[in-house]
Amino acid sequence: MMKYKLKKNVDGSIKIEKKGKKDGSNKGEINIFDLGTLVNFETHAWRASVRLPKEVAARISKTKQEDYYRATKNLIDRSHLTDIYSHITAARQLVYSLSTPFPIEGVHFIAMDNTEKLNEGLIEINSRVMTAVDEFAAKYQKYIKEAREILEPDGMFNKADYPSDIKGLFSIHWRFFDLAIPSQLSDSLKEQEQEQFNNIMEQTKNLGIHALRKAFSDIVADLHDTLTGKLDGEKKRMNQTKLDKVAEFLDLFKSKNVFNDSDLEKLIVEAQELTVGIESKELSKDKELAEALAEEMAKIKNTLGGMVENYERKISF
Repeated sequence: MMKYKLKKNVDGSIKIEKKGKKDGSNKGEINIFDLGTLVNFETHAWRASVRLPKEVAARISKTKQEDYYRATKNLIDRSHLTDIYSHITAARQLVYSLSTPFPIEGVHFIAMDNTEKLNEGLIEINSRVMTAVDEFAAKYQKYIKEAREILEPDGMFNKADYPSDIKGLFSIHWRFFDLAIPSQLSDSLKEQEQEQFNNIMEQTKNLGIHALRKAFSDIVADLHDTLTGKLDGEKKRMNQTKLDKVAEFLDLFKSKNVFNDSDLEKLIVEAQELTVGIESKELSKDKELAEALAEEMAKIKNTLGGMVENYERKISF
């Protein structure tokens, strides 16, 4: 178990520091806030639908308007929201690509080297979201009118379903922060919080290592299964993307490997060396080459499987 000490700052807040001498005698211990910080990331978007009672859904689904009525009732043609949703999805993908999981919902751990990149990226995406929201809001009443023409003949149009402040229902929020223990707590509660903090440190490390290992394991497994021509009994088509993902993962790994997973790095480099310079069309034509590569990938796949399983046992929620 990692050990930490509490130090009171001038402002009265509590700073958590790693115990140990400066000679490096505690090299195995880690304080994640020496390596990065946390980002709280949330998105909000109007879903443009409401749930229908089962009996109503069953009746309406038999009509010609079943594209509007399923288990839910679409309030407008949802294709009008495609641009907004795509930008919000891009924001989520950016956060996931630059951060690692954290054992608190809505919070991610991010290396300090990636914070500026994430912040600038989210500012740019948020600008696109707001532009798309403005464009949607300008046509909002028109979209309601279109929906009314579809829904009203079935007695399913309800003006109350439509929010008046539509622009306020779309947003992206993020902030960077570290954890701190309130100075006002009693000594016993501070000790309790310190123990929980220690557990969070360990859990964050396990989650971060597991996420990278699982991601690369999936890439290798997909390439291997494609090379062997088997996945659930069906042929998988080889394409250059599957090979490129192996090489590209090394760059992703370097930006997110805050916990110095040297074992995974060795496997990534090994897989990259095996695939560099090979094109998918070669594998399609050269069966011997495909079999040789599949054999080597099988070894990496099996090793990764054990590594992933090892860290899955360490993760507890």
